Amino acid sequence: MLYTVPKSPYIDSNNRMMIPLRSISELIGAKVGYDAKSKTATINMDDKTVIFTIGSKMVTVDGVADQLDTNSALNQNSMFIPISVLANRLGIQSNWDQTCIR
Repeated sequence: MLYTVPKSPYIDSNNRMMIPLRSISELIGAKVGYDAKSKTATINMDDKTVIFTIGSKMVTVDGVADQLDTNSALNQNSMFIPISVLANRLGIQSNWDQTCIR
């Protein structure tokens, strides 16, 4: 079982599973930095750099911007991002099984 702080993953209003960026990123071995002034988090893993901004639908991967279908969110002083976006941008295989939702 993965430990997440400060809150468990949740489903947002756009039906996206949101995860706490720092705790999950560090659990998978990524390095995370945060700039409070710009509200921007940078994730570095292997040869990839992924940048999220609180309240934005944009993600930047290795200098190339892309639009998401939901915003990164601030919850209990932590940034939450869609798990699928993090996994896809870092090259991590992921699957969604709707039957597991209760």
